[in-house]
Amino acid sequence: MIFYLFTFLSITHPIFISSSKLWVNNDYLELKVKFFKDDLEDGLRNYHGFSISIDSYSKIEKNYRNIDEYVNNKLQFQINGERIFFTLKSIETINDVIEITLINKFNNIINSIELANEILIALYDSQKNIFQADIYGEKFFHIFSSTETKKSLVIK
Repeated sequence: MIFYLFTFLSITHPIFISSSKLWVNNDYLELKVKFFKDDLEDGLRNYHGFSISIDSYSKIEKNYRNIDEYVNNKLQFQINGERIFFTLKSIETINDVIEITLINKFNNIINSIELANEILIALYDSQKNIFQADIYGEKFFHIFSSTETKKSLVIK
């Protein structure tokens, strides 16, 4: 469904939106984040202070570290009070959308999650970041914006 939303929005861009989804899988966490390619380039340029092009797969590969650093800085997780960092696993492009998959080897019981989602917020006042999570079968959903960049989740 998110793919269709991004496809539709790519026709009507400039709507500033990203989506992220978190899954708990056995002994690791998986996080998928989707952006419009040009928005991510703007975010990378603003964050790193220099222009970063990701208009080809070779340029994406060359900038893995820059992309990984940006996402881990702008989308922060604390699980059970401990800061969690994700490792970039893959990047795929689907038309004008970039889908980033990150993982974290994590096999503790999750009781709480503190999120801070500031993806592209500094650039676009109307930026919305959709967050979904599936944790032990419990579903969570939240929309982050410039007026609300933090959210706490209690896992039952």
